[in-house]
Amino acid sequence: MTINLKELLHKYNNNTASKEEIELVEEKIEEFILLQEHTLTDEINLDNLKISDTTVDTKKIKKQVNRKISNIIFLIFSGLISLLLIFHFVITPFINNLYFNPNEKKEGATIPEFNLVSAVYTELTQPYLRLAYVTNKNTGIGTYDIEKGYSSVISTNQTVFQNPTINYTLKRGQTIVPNEIPYNVTMPIQHFEASDDYSMYESLKQQKLTKIKNLPSSSQLNVALSFKEPLTIAETLTLLESDSIPSDSNYRLNWFSVANSEINLGMDWFGTFQILEDKLGRNDPYLLSLNEKYPNLFPGAPTSRKVYDQSKDFEEHFTSSLRYIIDNQELLDKQESHYSSELLNKVLEETNNNGIKINGVYLSGTPKAITTFGSKENIAHIDVQSTELYSDTFSDN
Repeated sequence: MTINLKELLHKYNNNTASKEEIELVEEKIEEFILLQEHTLTDEINLDNLKISDTTVDTKKIKKQVNRKISNIIFLIFSGLISLLLIFHFVITPFINNLYFNPNEKKEGATIPEFNLVSAVYTELTQPYLRLAYVTNKNTGIGTYDIEKGYSSVISTNQTVFQNPTINYTLKRGQTIVPNEIPYNVTMPIQHFEASDDYSMYESLKQQKLTKIKNLPSSSQLNVALSFKEPLTIAETLTLLESDSIPSDSNYRLNWFSVANSEINLGMDWFGTFQILEDKLGRNDPYLLSLNEKYPNLFPGAPTSRKVYDQSKDFEEHFTSSLRYIIDNQELLDKQESHYSSELLNKVLEETNNNGIKINGVYLSGTPKAITTFGSKENIAHIDVQSTELYSDTFSDN
């Protein structure tokens, strides 16, 4: 007989179960009560329980922990390296670009414009020095250590004319210049200024000429000749007995001193371009393009001109040099020292209105050559600035 206990309980609760069904349900209830009492009172025999004999592998756990720590350290280290690389190659250049950069080149240029301005300004202000090199080392955000090396156009053992080197710092647009810059870089040698009374100076001039004549013919003198009256470039070339570049086997013109009412400026001819030519070559496209914009800025560079006028070429060279540094005033302001743009503009205006006049020349040569030029009528004074007893550079032969 199949008993459906659920149906029996339903009938039992509804009082519809038969006598036999009631007896069966009550019998089941008694069995349930006995089973419940037995379960609650009996103790559990722990000895019969089986516990797995599991051992803990501490070495394995240690390796896992160390591996996780190593991964974390690697991730941290990689993150730091990534941050440093981003800072160095992305953030630092970006911030640097917010400040003046002396290494910046204009489109098509092979040399920083800062270096070109330095070279041209040196020629305009230094009778005996030419800029040989410039290094602009980035040492921090917006900070550059500038080193300029100069070469002397005369060879001498005298300290004042030796090749000086200057160092200064550009820090976030500010120029920080030390006090120990050689004075022959910051202060061009001034030629003698004559007055209206030439009698005293004539006597002094003759005394110097006598001493110069008595020097050995193998000697070399570096002198500044001051004129009584300013001369045009053509007149100056005539005085030097030359119709082109004033130089010969026994002398060389180092610098024209340009007469003006404001500041002491002058010019060389080939000096600046010779240095640039050695570094960049004669046919550097950018230098040629500058020569088109500023005629004769770099004399000696190839040109399509067929007619040459030496006097006009010299004038163009001086005015072009002035215009070039005035047009690059921001770069000029970052030099270790410089004349103000106001003064430079006055000189340019005066030159454009009145032409160029020369009030003296700086020469190197043998005693015979210096005596010849120093004896000229328009020479007011001879300033002997250095001498050498023997020279391989010049000869009267």
